[in-house]
Amino acid sequence: MSDSTFTTGACQCGNVTYKISAEPLRMAQCHCKGCQRSSGGGHMSLAFFQEDAVEISGDVADSATTADSGNVNTRMFCANCGSRLFGKNSARAGLIAVTPGSAD
Repeated sequence: MSDSTFTTGACQCGNVTYKISAEPLRMAQCHCKGCQRSSGGGHMSLAFFQEDAVEISGDVADSATTADSGNVNTRMFCANCGSRLFGKNSARAGLIAVTPGSAD
């Protein structure tokens, strides 16, 4: 990806938008119960980026839960429409997970 190319995305209603200026560090399918409940399916697809590569605009709300491991998972979503967009985990400081289905 060149410096002038960005990945963009948004929530369902468009109130939260984002721009990513890097390639993902990794992709994953999480099958934990929290991700199953959040996605409504058997897994949550995630793309991980350095947090400073993701520029977020709009009113983002969050909900934090403690996993069995003791790590805190924070799921972030549009405060207006509730679209699940991002996530952070206390065990992975400096990383943010983006829900790939929200990309343009």
